[in-house]
Amino acid sequence: MRTLLPIGLALTLLGPGALANPADPTPAEAVHDGDGAYRAQRFGEAAAAYGRELATQPRDVTLWYALGATRAVMRDGSRALEAWREALALAPARELLYRHAALVQMMMARAGQLRLEASPVDDPVARARAVLRQGGAAEALALLAGRDDYESSLWRGEAALAMGLSEVARRAFEGALRDRPGDRDALGGLAEALIRGGDLEAAREPMSVWLGERALEPDAFMLERAGEVAGRL
Repeated sequence: MRTLLPIGLALTLLGPGALANPADPTPAEAVHDGDGAYRAQRFGEAAAAYGRELATQPRDVTLWYALGATRAVMRDGSRALEAWREALALAPARELLYRHAALVQMMMARAGQLRLEASPVDDPVARARAVLRQGGAAEALALLAGRDDYESSLWRGEAALAMGLSEVARRAFEGALRDRPGDRDALGGLAEALIRGGDLEAAREPMSVWLGERALEPDAFMLERAGEVAGRL
């Protein structure tokens, strides 16, 4: 259990408002019933207060985040993940949530509290690919959070595309291309991310490189690429 303490300390420093930004349904200056108890380190009281508020405000992302952070500080990793999954369902583009969820999963695995079944090898990329094969795009993003090597960036991009997060995917594929300029797989992913983001003009060059001598419309290109990606998984 003690191995969860570092994430607890980190989340204590972040505080329950760490997720908020001007685009949040709950603005940064909003005060929730549990915030004072959280800052006073009365975490049981804070968790109960956040739970009561969520009963009437179930779509408040910052409340779910705060409840997860409180549970993590209390070293209840599995219930922290439950709360953050609820937050991710409401705000799937929040990379902070993926980073925290991945860190808690790692701590739980090291403490023997979580068995990662997705792959027989201790390799985040292999695990991410395995859960992607099973449709677990959000879990794959969490597994690859904070990693910037070529393979991690490439599969983070594919996971983001599967979740409809075109901007997250674009940044991931651009990261892969920084490691391997001209890489066909990363260029294809970048082209699809740009198409899905509505920038057809910018997508033309990477799509052309991926297609080679052929010419396809964007929809046909994405359909063909989907088959190729499935083969690489």
